[in-house]
Formats: sequence, C-alpha cells, structure tokens
Amino acid sequence: MLYDDDAGDEFLEGVLAEARADQDLDTPGPGPLPVPRPAGVRRAGSSAAAERRRDDAERKRIERLKRREAGLLETPSIDAVIVAALAAHLARMGVKDTVALAGAIGGLRVPLLPVFGEAKVVLMEKGASAESAALMLAGRLLGTPQTSKSDAAA
Repeated sequence: MLYDDDAGDEFLEGVLAEARADQDLDTPGPGPLPVPRPAGVRRAGSSAAAERRRDDAERKRIERLKRREAGLLETPSIDAVIVAALAAHLARMGVKDTVALAGAIGGLRVPLLPVFGEAKVVLMEKGASAESAALMLAGRLLGTPQTSKSDAAA
C-alpha cells in the first residue's frame, strides 16, 4: 500500500485551492465556504498557524476580487505598464545617444507627465476607465490612495 503524505493536509489543500482560484483571473471561483468554529475551542500549534494562513489567503483573495471588480489591476501589472511607458519615452528622448556621448547617466532628467500619459493610455486600452487608470498610476508613481471620487463622496 502506498502512503500519501499530502492526503488530508489542510494547509496544502488551502494553498492548492488558492492557486487554482488564481489561475483564471477573469473568472475567479467562489472559493471555499467558511467553516464556523465552535465557540470556546482553541487550536494549538501548527493547526492555529495553518488556520491563520488560510484566513490571510481568503482575505487576500477577497481583496483581489474587489480590486478586479473596481477595475483596478494588480501592482505588478501596473508596474509593467509604467516600465514600458518609461522605456518608450526614454527611446523617444534619445537617451541612449545622450548617455553614450556623456558616458554617464548623471544629471539625466525625465519628465513624469509624458510617462504618466502614455501609461494611462495603455491602461485605458486594457479596459480601465480614465479615472481608474489615473488612480492606479498615481498610487504607484506618487503613493496616493487609490480611491475614486465616487468612493470619496460615499
């Protein structure tokens, strides 16, 4: 008889469930149903740690779902758009030739507005509204909160 180490491992099942839910970002699965904890029962050791990890994973899954529903992309996607816009802008500025002539990048100044504008256009092409694109970029480039005017009014 073969022994399966992973059979019944709650933590591994939770990690696998989260990985499966994250595979298709456009149609997230409903996720696991919350299991009510009996009152007064405390978990000890690794069981409590596994429960905290599951709770954190569920919280993050809900957070990601809310961001997608609000039309906000994940941070790595926004960063990739910003980097692509910056690279295109540097190429248009002729930075490669400037650096080759100067032999260094010291003193190089890059205006942020054209990079912001180009990245905003790309985000809008990906389906973001003009407002949410500006909010996402401001959040990453300027560190401002990502809340819309309609959220602020509520």
